[in-house]
Amino acid sequence: MKGGGLSASEGARLRSDSGDSGGSTPKVTLIEFEDFQCPACKTYHPIVRDVLNSYDGKSFKLMFKHFPLTSAHKNAFAAAVAAEAAGAQGKFFEMHDLLYERQDEWAMLSAASAREKFIAYANGLKLNEGKFVKDLINKDLEEKIRANQNEGINNGVSGTPTFFLNGKLIQNPRTVDDFKKLIDEELKK
Repeated sequence: MKGGGLSASEGARLRSDSGDSGGSTPKVTLIEFEDFQCPACKTYHPIVRDVLNSYDGKSFKLMFKHFPLTSAHKNAFAAAVAAEAAGAQGKFFEMHDLLYERQDEWAMLSAASAREKFIAYANGLKLNEGKFVKDLINKDLEEKIRANQNEGINNGVSGTPTFFLNGKLIQNPRTVDDFKKLIDEELKK
């Protein structure tokens, strides 16, 4: 990933309508462009979760943006839709976690078999199966994911995971402590 940063106007193009955790006007916002089928994103998942758990929701916000790399990951877009479909029933983060934790179960399946796995995960989360299945083909959810992809492309994202801290592209920190150092510097400003 190329380093550098976005100008203030470029940073402002990062929208705030995706999965997020934290306050509405935090001092620090970390955005992750992610692909549920990406092995590197799976590796980063527990690190990012630990970072989230290190801060209160008033000063820090973590946002997830979908960036399925469909040319390499055939089930990534469907997984993003499954997360959004779960989110429509208030379980975005629970499905988000399951998709990473069980990536090896669904990543290499046919589209139909992956869909069945996602439905099984939804049932495990006690979601309304009928609504979930209907939302798996919801054009609005698909458009939200495409909008995230376009937003990423417009902000220089070419791979996953890609992180922005307060609107600035950052080189991927390797550890929780590396993330915290960058976040703490922003909190002091």
